[in-house]
Amino acid sequence: MCGIVTVLVGTEPVKFQVHTNLLTHHSEYFRKALNGPWKEATERVVSIMDIEPCTCESHGINPIILFVNWTYTKQVPHSILEWADIDTSSSYYLPALRLYELIRAYAFGDRILAPDFCRATSNVITKMLNGYVPSFGICDTLVQLAFSKLPQACVILQNLIDAYCANWNNNQRNYSLEVQNRLPLDFHRRVSHKLYELGKMTDEEKGRQRCYFEHASDEEKGACPALHFRWDPEKGLGFFE
Repeated sequence: MCGIVTVLVGTEPVKFQVHTNLLTHHSEYFRKALNGPWKEATERVVSIMDIEPCTCESHGINPIILFVNWTYTKQVPHSILEWADIDTSSSYYLPALRLYELIRAYAFGDRILAPDFCRATSNVITKMLNGYVPSFGICDTLVQLAFSKLPQACVILQNLIDAYCANWNNNQRNYSLEVQNRLPLDFHRRVSHKLYELGKMTDEEKGRQRCYFEHASDEEKGACPALHFRWDPEKGLGFFE
């Protein structure tokens, strides 16, 4: 399948025109919508209404832009310069702004059933969190966004939980009663279990490396010496093993 398809995104639709073969190759959602006896297939227009136009009042990039850029380059922007190449209208000098947009991009990838894009986005988020958390901690707005947008089994959520527990400091605003009252109930539930786990662990067990990256294959995962994330749907909890 070749040619161009129009994608309308958001409740106040923003129009994007994208090569059809790229969309159908990387997204099961578009593959199904643009094949078969559907209106989208004949009119070459796909509407995705349940996507917000931006993250906050003055900043934001439509997540489909990050997805389309990835389909061409296989790169998800990490550095400020990489972001500037994609969107010159906004400022992404604050790591938190970039993290917000990447979380929304992951949610979009999950929505359109594009697992390779989700994996690439998740891995950039992991790299950013590794550098961001020691300096800035885990802020409530980041947690609120992630827990409202991402699937429960997403390793990004576990990364936020573990980082929150590992960097606990009662003197920091992020751990104040005011901020904790704004955090999602599911976050509190999983943090409580993590703290319970840490209380039972030996120092050796605590020191074992945990990998928050999503590997492209079982072979790649097997070559990684760290513990890896496993989601238990019955318990609604994640574990490393």
